[in-house]
Amino acid sequence: PNPGLTVVKTSDKTGEVKLGEKITYTITVTNNGNVTISGVKLNDSLTGDDWTLGNIKPGETVTKKTTYTVTEKDIIAGKVENHAKDPSGNDVTGKGEKTVTTEDSNPKITVTKETISTPKNGETYALGEEITYKITAKNDGNLTLTNVTVEDELTGKTGDKAFKIEGEFKPGDEKTFETSYTVTEADVLAGKVVNNVTGTATDPTNP
Repeated sequence: PNPGLTVVKTSDKTGEVKLGEKITYTITVTNNGNVTISGVKLNDSLTGDDWTLGNIKPGETVTKKTTYTVTEKDIIAGKVENHAKDPSGNDVTGKGEKTVTTEDSNPKITVTKETISTPKNGETYALGEEITYKITAKNDGNLTLTNVTVEDELTGKTGDKAFKIEGEFKPGDEKTFETSYTVTEADVLAGKVVNNVTGTATDPTNP
């Protein structure tokens, strides 16, 4: 008697995968020995799936599929461990491995600003008029950010008064703030009001 069990794992992805993308794995279990193997169990440690395959005869093949959703890990490494008993009661183990790489990590925050007020004359702001701004911070990268701070120096929103986003700021999350500024004589002389806003956050790959 020569009991043998092989496990082959393949994926439907040939290139890099992105955050949130699903990978479908095909797992093939083959009895490549010369005796029936009983009590065959298949486990995929990456996806957490378990199957009971029962008895597999010599030359017989059993195929299973499972899926995994890409998380914020840089590299997804899948591993399947299968344990079975041969007729003599000895352990028979087969392993299949498949590694799929992800896109590069890209921690990123984008801050945009727009004026949401209207001048009294409908055209230009006069001395003493108030300009209202809407500031939007968006996580348009692929990693969760923390300690997000948005500063608007013109309106005094800096330091302890800066806008802060508590907790995790996940990919795709968006947060808006409002602030205002009163036109001064210096602005009138300059003929314009320039307002710059900045956003900072903690990079999880380099905290």
